[in-house]
Amino acid sequence: MIEDRTEIMWARAASVAVILATALSATSCGTHTAGTARPAEPDVRTLDVGQYSTDPLDLRSTYYPTYLDAKELAVARLADQVLTGEEIDPKLKFGLGSKAVTEGYDTSVDPAALDDNGLMFGFASAATDRESDRYGGTPHDGLGATLLVMQFPTADNAATAAAQIDERGFAGAAGSQHLQLADYPAAHSYWNPDTPTLHSTVAHGQYVVSLVVQQPTADPAALTRMAATAYAAQLPKLDALAPLTPEQILRLPFDPDRMLLRTLNPDGFTIPSFTDRISGEPAGLLHQSRDRDYWQHLLAREGVDRFALTSLQTRAILLRSRDSASADRLAEEIVHHGYPGDTAPPPGVPTAKCGEKKPDDDDYHTKRFRCTVSYRQYVAWLDSDQLQDVHQQAAAQYALLANSQ
Repeated sequence: MIEDRTEIMWARAASVAVILATALSATSCGTHTAGTARPAEPDVRTLDVGQYSTDPLDLRSTYYPTYLDAKELAVARLADQVLTGEEIDPKLKFGLGSKAVTEGYDTSVDPAALDDNGLMFGFASAATDRESDRYGGTPHDGLGATLLVMQFPTADNAATAAAQIDERGFAGAAGSQHLQLADYPAAHSYWNPDTPTLHSTVAHGQYVVSLVVQQPTADPAALTRMAATAYAAQLPKLDALAPLTPEQILRLPFDPDRMLLRTLNPDGFTIPSFTDRISGEPAGLLHQSRDRDYWQHLLAREGVDRFALTSLQTRAILLRSRDSASADRLAEEIVHHGYPGDTAPPPGVPTAKCGEKKPDDDDYHTKRFRCTVSYRQYVAWLDSDQLQDVHQQAAAQYALLANSQ
């Protein structure tokens, strides 16, 4: 999609986006309204949960922070404040992947420019106006943006890194020309008249913002306007996000809102990972989806303010919504949106809903069955290729929500 930054699309990030897109749905929850009849809660000890644990995570494992692990929590905190595509241009409705950055080689910019200046952590996210195929590919004549935000130890480190990113990127792009952004004179920007893309990097306190924007045609005025629009929206978000010291990174809480405690986690691990074991605000989840426009509107409509996800043996996603009515609506829509085939829910789970979707022969990420469960203001969904397994997951997730109150 953006020719000059295809490496930023990282095959790994595209894979994550595909996995999340097939799993991603929205949910919400809350208290009941007086007079609304609700089914009596079952004795969760009688549910068929198979091998899955129904004990809250804090009874099974303890988080012992290391600096490397804690940087994943810093990444999640930053991701909540990084723009999604629609905040740059309403046409950028589709995600192309996102990536946690903890080392210089995690990006496509010169790694020495980052590591030599003490890169602490960062986050990258890409968006386009065209829906990608299952492999993350999009046409080369569309609108697109890739945004990379990083924190450095000092403002001087950030300024030096920004200058070096530009110098080395420009030197490696034959035929490129520098451009000036009138409203951001400190930004380093260049483009190639033969391609409809612009690269721009600016230091902002201890942060560096590096972006690549693409227009359908090689129009420098449109490209500079797009870059300026991105900076105008992104830099105020960073002003509101205090930079972290290494000690503060180590002290970041693993599960501040007890969302991971409530999320099915068969492995029982408490090692944070942005793609496998994390909680955060809705923006962090949107970065990991493909159809961002759809989910952004759905999450906002139902008042979702937190999410958690776990992965490895299985993926579970939990949302906290406005109230129980919102959670119930989300649970219904999650199933019907991508799994239209009617499937019996697990016995004894009063709020469970299940659906079936036959994956394409070449689609190794989409599971055949999905079940959702709602409990008070929470809603979760789980996928599996085996009906019995997804039933047991759903039963265990319901029991876990009940046991975590």
